[in-house]
Amino acid sequence: MQENSKMELIDPTSCSSSRDQRAINRNIKRGHDSPSVIATGITTCPTKRKRETFDELWQRRIKREVELWLAEASDEERGCHDLPNRVVLPYQEKPFGQFFMRDDGELALFAAGAAPSVPDSVVSLALFDGDVMLFACSGVALPEEPRAAARNLTRFLTSARLVREFIDKRNKDDKLRVEVRLPDNRATDGFLGLYDDHIAIVTSFDNLIIIDPIDLDHQSPGQPSTSTLTGQMIAFGRAFNSGKLMVQELTPVISIVSDDLDQPREVLFPDFTEAAFGGPLTDANGNFLGVIHHHVHDMEKTSFLPLTFLRLRLKHFGILTQDDRDTTEDADNTHSFLSGHSFPGLIFSSISGTSSGGTKNKKRGYSLPPGVSSIVPSGFMRKINMLKSLGYPMPPPLMLEANGQLRNTFEDDFGEVCAWEGYEYSLMWRSTGNYVWQELPKKVFRNLSRRAVSVVSFTGDKIFFACTGLLISWHTGAGTGTGTCRGKRTRPRQVILTSASLVRTRDDEDEIDKNLRIEVFLPPNQRTDGTLELYHSNYNIAIISVEKRFISARPENIFSRSAHKLPKEVVAVGREAAEGLLLASMGKVIDMPRWMSTELHCQDLKMSTCKIKKVGIGGPLITSHDGRFVGMNFYDDTHRTPFLPRSKIVDVLKGIDLPSERGLNCPVNMMDTTTTIEKNRWPVPEAYWYHPLFDDDLDPFRPYVGRVLQ
Repeated sequence: MQENSKMELIDPTSCSSSRDQRAINRNIKRGHDSPSVIATGITTCPTKRKRETFDELWQRRIKREVELWLAEASDEERGCHDLPNRVVLPYQEKPFGQFFMRDDGELALFAAGAAPSVPDSVVSLALFDGDVMLFACSGVALPEEPRAAARNLTRFLTSARLVREFIDKRNKDDKLRVEVRLPDNRATDGFLGLYDDHIAIVTSFDNLIIIDPIDLDHQSPGQPSTSTLTGQMIAFGRAFNSGKLMVQELTPVISIVSDDLDQPREVLFPDFTEAAFGGPLTDANGNFLGVIHHHVHDMEKTSFLPLTFLRLRLKHFGILTQDDRDTTEDADNTHSFLSGHSFPGLIFSSISGTSSGGTKNKKRGYSLPPGVSSIVPSGFMRKINMLKSLGYPMPPPLMLEANGQLRNTFEDDFGEVCAWEGYEYSLMWRSTGNYVWQELPKKVFRNLSRRAVSVVSFTGDKIFFACTGLLISWHTGAGTGTGTCRGKRTRPRQVILTSASLVRTRDDEDEIDKNLRIEVFLPPNQRTDGTLELYHSNYNIAIISVEKRFISARPENIFSRSAHKLPKEVVAVGREAAEGLLLASMGKVIDMPRWMSTELHCQDLKMSTCKIKKVGIGGPLITSHDGRFVGMNFYDDTHRTPFLPRSKIVDVLKGIDLPSERGLNCPVNMMDTTTTIEKNRWPVPEAYWYHPLFDDDLDPFRPYVGRVLQ
């Protein structure tokens, strides 16, 4: 009767015979945070939750969307916290020379001997904040490269003064934009891209057939410079508001020509307004001499950029290609950047492939040439700051404006995505493969959700690497799977088995960065710091210890003596880093064909047809029928997944004690460094930017193979 009375005092919701449920109830009594949720997200509230109506659910989601929108707006403002508040001062255009409409302007210029194409190459470029004009100057259309025309792109050359105005007038609202006034008085959007101290490139995503590009080929770039300029010259510009062509004939008084081709030519001209900056300068015969640069030192002295200088800079930008007329020295100055550019200045991806059927080695890096910068587009300051915090490469010019994608990131999902109970959002749109989770036995799913973790390494506040880990029970030195302490049986220590790519340095993959901070996450709310204990450079294995044990975890015992052959049906499992969502892809274990190559050179690797992404590196490969651990997954950016078998992992780890249990506070390399063996390579595909508009591999006209950008 006494025992019965005690049982009546126990909360009925705590009556569970399972070890996990008893652990949950103990933590509830101790007052742990979020007592209603365990590692798998299964609700254990003692009171039954009221079922929400459709209207209540809809209102809750709307409220959540508003909260996210406000948080995003706050983040955007914080991303622009160094910028001033918006103060708009309208800009008044100041014309120069004589005005000409398109028809009568051409007739007047023909009489003066100018080339017919000059008027139709001159545009006006205006900087706006909303509907308020802040600045205006001129520009010239550049010659069409065949691939630019195929992609409906038109590029304009102008003075770098436009970029300086853009940077100076940028404010927290971050809504600056550029418009292009065309010779037929139409206006179109323009996008600032590459620039240096002298010139800037503006691109329109329209193929403007009414534009006649300026002729850059009539004069040899190797023509020697002279100490003076003689004869009459003509300056061109275009007014933005009226669209009229502005023309002024002038004779230079003094010419100061530098022998250094990297310096602009300074000529003393009569007063020029800002509307002339970026406009073309021709001789009396209509030959293009260069573009007007800007005022120098005072309002009377104006510099201009000669054709020789412009050609060198445009080749350095990657917009013009080398030709036979270029000197060897000029070619050497631009070769490092242009090698790999089939569509100069705008193609940022190339593929170097192996024989037919082999694995493609994709190298899609992009780097700006020395001394050249790329403008951060309006409205993307928060995204740029986020990319910097995540350690991702900055987007090439125009990639953000064209809605380009950053691929091979740690945030890329794979397979079917699964969340814990109570997750508020639908995951249907995030799943990229067939149904997997419903095919697994319930016990297998529960075990996975309590032992697959997310592991992230940080350098400062930036993410260095993110992957998946498997919570395992660490053996003792004898490898029995249990430990003893003064005759008493102790629980095995929980550690994380994952890939050593988590801590490899990027400069030398044989070295380990011991200054990285490691965080381990078991959803929905268990986070703890991790410490690198052991690693094996040749097999890319790492063992991470955690500061505190995970509640209700089910570590895998990979050291059990039972031996099994490799199964046929397998599942690759990953854990997404941001929210800890489970990812799974189903496939089969296959023999690696002789014709198949991989960037991972380890001979002990096996292959499955599961398709994963970078976040799946270090994740477990399990059997589909009973969840048995088969091996650890790696990623080589193909449609198959290499994995290191369980037997090899156990061979590497067995008989080794954790350094922390031996009083050591530094990681230990399990690899025998005294032997001279060929080291395995474990490259990880880098993140890269992609857009079909800039993809050379989709061009049907001139395929390029084996070309590297940087």
